[in-house]
Amino acid sequence: MVDYVSLHNHTHYSILDSLISPNDLFSKAKELGQKAIAVTDHGSLAGAWDALKASKSHGVKLIIGCEMYFLDDVSKKEQKFRHVVLLAKNQIGYSNLLKLNKEGFDNSAIFAKRVYPLIDWGMLEKYKEGLICLTSCANGIVSQLIMSNKREEAEKVVLKLVDIFGRDNLGLEVQSHNLKRNANLYHDAIEQATVNRNIINLAKKHNLRAIATTNAHYVNKDDAATHDVMLAIGSHQNIYSNYRIKYDVPEFYIKSGEEVRSFFERNYSEYADELCANSVFFADMCEEPNWIDPKYTNPSGKELPAFPVDEAHDFYDFKVWLQTQDNEVKELSEDKSYLRFKVYTTFEHRIVQDKIPEEKLQEYKDRILKELDVLESLDLSSYMLITADFLEYARKNGISIGPGRGSAGGSYVAYLLNIHKADSIKYGLVFERFHNKLKKAVSDIDNDISPNGMDRVIGHVINKYGTDNVACVSNLNTITPKVYARDIARACELGGSREEAVKVGNEVADSIPKEVKSIDAAFDDSPLFCEYASRYAEYERFKKIAGKIRAFSTHAAGIVIGKRPLSGLVPVRKDKDNNFAIEYDKDTAEENGLVKIDFLGLNTLDIISKTEDLIRAAGKEVPQINFEEYDQKTYDLIASGNTFGVFQFGTSAGTIDLCKKVKAKTVEELAIITTLARPASKDIREDFIKTRNGEKPISLMHPSLKRALSDTYGYPLYDESLLVLAKDVAGWDLDEADKLRKLTKEKGKNPEKARKWRQEFIDGAIKNGLDERSAVNIWEKIVEPFGKYSFNKSHAVLYSIVSYYTAYLKAHFPIEFLLANLMAEINSNAPDAESNIEKIKQELRKNKVKILPPSINSSELTYKIYSDNKLLTGLDALKFVGEDAIHDILSKRPFHSFFDFMHRVDTSKVRANTIQALAASGCLDEFKIPRKLIYLYCSDYRKKLQTWLKRHDPSKEEFAYPWPQEGSWSIEETYALEKYYLGESFICGNKHAYGEFFKQKDFVPMSMIKKADDKTNVESVRAVVRDVFEFKVKKDTSKYYGKPMIKAVIEDAVGERCSMTVFPDAWEQLKEKMKYNCGPKFKLEEGVGIHFCGTVNIYEDEIGIILKDAFGFAGQPKLPADLKHKKVNLKTSKKDSEKDKGAESQDLEDLVDDIETELYDEGLIDI
Repeated sequence: MVDYVSLHNHTHYSILDSLISPNDLFSKAKELGQKAIAVTDHGSLAGAWDALKASKSHGVKLIIGCEMYFLDDVSKKEQKFRHVVLLAKNQIGYSNLLKLNKEGFDNSAIFAKRVYPLIDWGMLEKYKEGLICLTSCANGIVSQLIMSNKREEAEKVVLKLVDIFGRDNLGLEVQSHNLKRNANLYHDAIEQATVNRNIINLAKKHNLRAIATTNAHYVNKDDAATHDVMLAIGSHQNIYSNYRIKYDVPEFYIKSGEEVRSFFERNYSEYADELCANSVFFADMCEEPNWIDPKYTNPSGKELPAFPVDEAHDFYDFKVWLQTQDNEVKELSEDKSYLRFKVYTTFEHRIVQDKIPEEKLQEYKDRILKELDVLESLDLSSYMLITADFLEYARKNGISIGPGRGSAGGSYVAYLLNIHKADSIKYGLVFERFHNKLKKAVSDIDNDISPNGMDRVIGHVINKYGTDNVACVSNLNTITPKVYARDIARACELGGSREEAVKVGNEVADSIPKEVKSIDAAFDDSPLFCEYASRYAEYERFKKIAGKIRAFSTHAAGIVIGKRPLSGLVPVRKDKDNNFAIEYDKDTAEENGLVKIDFLGLNTLDIISKTEDLIRAAGKEVPQINFEEYDQKTYDLIASGNTFGVFQFGTSAGTIDLCKKVKAKTVEELAIITTLARPASKDIREDFIKTRNGEKPISLMHPSLKRALSDTYGYPLYDESLLVLAKDVAGWDLDEADKLRKLTKEKGKNPEKARKWRQEFIDGAIKNGLDERSAVNIWEKIVEPFGKYSFNKSHAVLYSIVSYYTAYLKAHFPIEFLLANLMAEINSNAPDAESNIEKIKQELRKNKVKILPPSINSSELTYKIYSDNKLLTGLDALKFVGEDAIHDILSKRPFHSFFDFMHRVDTSKVRANTIQALAASGCLDEFKIPRKLIYLYCSDYRKKLQTWLKRHDPSKEEFAYPWPQEGSWSIEETYALEKYYLGESFICGNKHAYGEFFKQKDFVPMSMIKKADDKTNVESVRAVVRDVFEFKVKKDTSKYYGKPMIKAVIEDAVGERCSMTVFPDAWEQLKEKMKYNCGPKFKLEEGVGIHFCGTVNIYEDEIGIILKDAFGFAGQPKLPADLKHKKVNLKTSKKDSEKDKGAESQDLEDLVDDIETELYDEGLIDI
């Protein structure tokens, strides 16, 4: 066997350039008998941790390195960058590799939306210690010069590398393939044979070591075609394109020493043995890289900094308090004793504030001591204090934060620190669900913060702990089954063209259920996907691509804080937005001792704040909402189902139906709605409601289940119930019981563990006095299916507080609340924003609010309450009216005439398309000039006005534009323009806009349909489609499985709405009728009128119509045919006319005028 070590290899952390996982790499190295192998990913050390674990698992030494992007001078980014491979020999070398990686990102370049970290000569000199340098591939630091026929320069570079690294730390790299390709946009020209020959000659001439590498990008030779598809995906091209990266020879796999030696023996026989032996020489110089693990220099494995107690505002009070404590407290670390100080002193206040009964005091005190014991034993005191500190910063600076979320609600200590708002003991929230002594991972605390204040809170954390010690966590976005379906279709051009490939990809992706997380599961659990895969063999052939990393992204909400600079601890990077992030995801960060703290932007908090601002603006008092007090108006609103806009409770018909049936009167009952509303709980909803309402008896399998399940009427709603169950039934303590909760969430993924714990549970139950049959029944009928239904009660309670806040505001301040929601939707890019805007406006109208069209002199930036329940549309509701234009208009109001407006606004901000939008929407109606004239002639007006201003004083006279005599737009055209620019029409409703369509009296209005019983036949419906969604039926037991159908929102003549469902058979017939009656281009889309018959369908109290047959259609009202700018030709005398130089010169002058006008309107010239 030839002794050889492969020192240049890529894993899938070389994004979309390698098929090799770190585990595959080390498994193959072991199979080939190689004692070590290197990982040298492109511009990244993200794979270092996975590679270290794989190395330990397979017993093959890891040599960690990186193929870096090099420029002679990083300040001159116009140069082509070359590659250089750097390997870490020891801890110093790895530290320098991390520093180079960080400085590379500090000097990065962005190409094709990807960030390339760049290094140069100065950096190599600065961080050379402990590193081995290899000259890389044909795009390498030396080879690229050889390929450019710069042989002398290549030799100088070699000698410069010798000066920096020394002879024994420099390897001149040759590779075991004969790749030959021409240059294109994506890669340079390569002729590896030429590179190999010249590199060997340079090594011989200067007595340096040449080294053979494989530059592996896939495991086995037969993976080459799959790898080529991956390269096509990464290049956004199909496999047939020449405008992408290609490796045209199937030689970039992990080779044995024999294969490498054989290649070079054929071409350079006298050097073959030496080239392989040199790989071993360099490999032997490299230590086992245990220093990749931060525990190498910090055996505690905990990188969270200690909270800076001495900076606390109550530090002096703490020191005084500490003197009164016993030695046990005094000997604690400062952060631990300070946490006790905060908890004990706050608890004294809470006893009075929360009216804790005297008989409960000991329970509270015992709970505090238990929690502190766990938190101190896990070194989490600082974690709690850090979290409490930045939340307190937010409060003091007027930044809205939520009442808490997640399992942290189970910590009474967190409640005392004001991290969350629910008394954990009062609400029966279990601490062990949050933390216990058996937990290895830290349960991170998720924090809801106003998006508007997020940057300031994160800025506070950075200022407090240091720029170098705070970073975002990375997300590794993998090729999921749905993404794989689209990528393969496009790359392989399935369907025969790019357009068809997109359609095929979308269809195949839609066939894969959302819950399917791997391509193997897609083949196992998605029959429709299997049908597509049988038609397109590429899905089976290239499935190794699925699951590989597709891109890095930044987890903007996930922050890690280190006790030492992160760039010397783990690999770091900067993204295209210059965010500083570690190159690890959250799980790898935790394995490296870093704790992720989540800063989550919750838009509802901004809506609450905006509502309060509007309440103040209306001269009303902002309420102090106490969620623990019963407010009938609030709970009546929830029970009525009038919950659109209410956090969590207005999202679906099923949730609204639950609100009506549960009729909650406490936050705990709101938490039941939150829990039952989840799709996982759908199967038990009806039985739960019946049991709760006394229609069905509570059934407990055994008396030992009473404490765990009686509060939820015998149903396993909450995770916390399972912990109590395990304690009461099997005698487990709550620390042990939490592992059972985790097991049920695994849903059968670990059968061996399940069998073991099943037996332990049954044995414990028998020991606790249960018979074996009862114990087995409890396990099989309650414990095993528990994870299917249960939810985190702490989270349910805390989020129900947010629901209560929003319901309270809607119940007591409906107009302000709805207006705040409307403002949020106006600025939202969410796909449902447009339909939500319409729903909010409908609710406002139900509250007897009249919505007024925009006005140039009265409208503000956004909607505002005008007077007497009137809502004035804001200027930001208009298309093509940007913020710059709006601010300019607002700063110069009022305008007394159209002349005054045109004279004073800034022409570079208020351009022609803005004026047209203002005119078409009716915003300029107060100037008493027809909308049509302003729309068509505003550019000409502006040009003539500028000419006039050169000779006249506007303070003394007014410009008189010769408006032509033209008719106004029709009512249908005006309606269409308002809908286009505003999203709604004020000029008229559907009845007049659709002309003849609604003049027939042969239809049933929506108001009557909504009073009808389920399954009532409706013989004639005339409506306008307001929203439409086509999808394929995914339920494999349905007779319509795999077929497309329609869900739509329709609106009658007076604006009443309901849903319309079109099942697959009816949808096919409908498409044929539309094609026959209206032509092949006619589509069922927003604005189309449809006349049909159907059946009333009532589902979860939502009333809709199932279409049976269609009778006719109406196209949406059309925009005016001619909307191009026009101009008025001023009359000239006959004498002047005779002096004209002819029609040709006049045409030329008109053309110049038109071009000049267009440039002026774009703000590019000043006339």
